[in-house]
Amino acid sequence: MPAQPVYARPIPPGAAPPGPTPPGAGAAYSPAAGRVTPASGAVAPVRFVHPFGNVGVYLLCRFGAFVIDVFAVTFLFATFGLQMSTGGNLAFAGHDATSFTLLMLAALGAAALLLVISEGLFGTSLGKLVFGLHVRRTNGNWVGPGRALLRTLLLVVDVLLLGPILAAVTPRHQRVGDFFAGTVVGRSRIGWLSTLLGIAIVALVGYAQILYGGGVTTALTAAAEGATYLPQFYRAASIPFAAVPTASPYGLPGAVPQGASAPPDATPAAGPTEAPPAATGVPSAATDTPAIAPSDAPAESTPAATETG
Repeated sequence: MPAQPVYARPIPPGAAPPGPTPPGAGAAYSPAAGRVTPASGAVAPVRFVHPFGNVGVYLLCRFGAFVIDVFAVTFLFATFGLQMSTGGNLAFAGHDATSFTLLMLAALGAAALLLVISEGLFGTSLGKLVFGLHVRRTNGNWVGPGRALLRTLLLVVDVLLLGPILAAVTPRHQRVGDFFAGTVVGRSRIGWLSTLLGIAIVALVGYAQILYGGGVTTALTAAAEGATYLPQFYRAASIPFAAVPTASPYGLPGAVPQGASAPPDATPAAGPTEAPPAATGVPSAATDTPAIAPSDAPAESTPAATETG
């Protein structure tokens, strides 16, 4: 009987021994490495699996994370800006429409920058932490700042177009930004610990807002200014659509319905005019005013011509 070969280290269960694979031998699976070794000796990597869980709950979590990362964080930065403007440190953060616009743009830019940094370096954000989500590349690697910036810039396209629909129907629940950046948003690997960590960070941020951001006062001020100026922005944006000329609802341009008064700048249409009826003793057909009746007073007597003899 030939002697068995002696190996330098023990062979894991299920793994093929070192050396060339005998002819006709099939593929050997190694549970430790999680790979399939074909007969040719090449190593085929296993595809990374992104966990999603229940699709309905998953989509609701993504929507909640979006609301926190965009609207809540923007509002938080706005309160800090209003608090700094009270002390005179920010000249553009006043209390008129122009200052409110600049403040909101600055707060939105700060929220977008925070989203890029957190996703690029940690693979998550404040909203994703709270709802137990994590963003990775399709192969499971970290996203990186470049891909995080690309998917953040394309967030505007996703909101205005088919981002939510694509996230609901595609196999990996990818929106437009995920397709171009090569990323997938899945469930966090640490599970409920992610939610606890997110809640703890929200508590710390809220405490910092009370100490340095003005607390409830600036929050109510920002909400009141938003309720005042946002409708003005909406009306200003709808002016180009309202200025499109439309046909007259009464059939002819400038026509006015019976019983309605013409606008002040309306010019009456030219047409034949009728002269007023002459004053005669015959009653007018248009009015019921009786004609002037002859007076009963005696007429003045005219002295008759005297004959001269």
